[in-house]
Amino acid sequence: MKTIEGTGIKIVDVLSCSKITYSKETSLGMCHAILDTLWKRNIYSMSEQECIPLFNKRMAIEMFGANPNGNFWWLISDTDIRIKYFDWLIEQYNL
Repeated sequence: MKTIEGTGIKIVDVLSCSKITYSKETSLGMCHAILDTLWKRNIYSMSEQECIPLFNKRMAIEMFGANPNGNFWWLISDTDIRIKYFDWLIEQYNL
């Protein structure tokens, strides 16, 4: 399983915890949920995209129909697609 570069932290573990965080507080968005998980693991100097390369705007647009507008890639109310993106990311990093 892939780890975050320079750490022994498994990306899939970060994503699984982030999905739980997001599920509890959907108004925060995916980025916040991932950053919260990273901070809890003492990773402060890397962005969520640096830690999880498949988590990026291009992928969100091409594969999940994101329409970035302001701070969010989808409407705040569109929680299902975010959960699908989390599930897909977990599947990719679980290989």
